[in-house]
Amino acid sequence: MSFVAVSMWATTEQKRAIIDMYVLGRGVDQIYPIVIFSVIAVVLSFCQNRYFRRQLRLKDDEIARLAEYKSEHQQSQIDKRLHHTKKG
Repeated sequence: MSFVAVSMWATTEQKRAIIDMYVLGRGVDQIYPIVIFSVIAVVLSFCQNRYFRRQLRLKDDEIARLAEYKSEHQQSQIDKRLHHTKKG
């Protein structure tokens, strides 16, 4: 959101100042900008990791559900218990 605001309403000089300080690191006399962006990067990485793990867990659960459904459906069609190999 802030990227859009800067790209739309900031002047050319303001854009250069932002790039110089936050991208190139010029004129950073204090450590707080580096700390703030580092904390933001860590939090975003954590959130992204959590989101993708949740998505992966949902897909794994769906695969397991479909496999169970397929086995039950096949067993009901042949009226016989299917032989499954042991996992491991």
